[in-house]
Amino acid sequence: MPKSFAIQLPVADLEKSGAFYAALGFQPMPMPGPHADKMLYVALAENIGLLLLTRDFFATFTPNPVADARAGTQVINAMGMESREAVDALTKKAVAAGGAEIGEAREMDNAVYFRFFADPDGHQWEVNFMFGQPDDSGEKS
Repeated sequence: MPKSFAIQLPVADLEKSGAFYAALGFQPMPMPGPHADKMLYVALAENIGLLLLTRDFFATFTPNPVADARAGTQVINAMGMESREAVDALTKKAVAAGGAEIGEAREMDNAVYFRFFADPDGHQWEVNFMFGQPDDSGEKS
């Protein structure tokens, strides 16, 4: 198993994107080294994070054109939360911080409650709560 996991996202404005994720309660951390002005790490959970890269710097890592997340969807990043209320709270924080909610809150087959939002660069996020899943105490919801 990997010891860490990072999703790399191209962003138009590193400072604005860092502030957006900080407003959601995540911890942005500057990266050391000669490219510190081109990337920012955002811790989402223990050993899981986002590596935000300026669009130009991101382009140096791929032979493909850098997609505009507002024009098309290649991936939806999903986060599981501990309750419906936590899903609602994070979505509200995202909208208040400059993101945009996508569609309405939904419930699927009385098993999953979820909402979607996009960050300022258009990267899409699903925030969900699965009913009947054990919480941190081992109790089922």
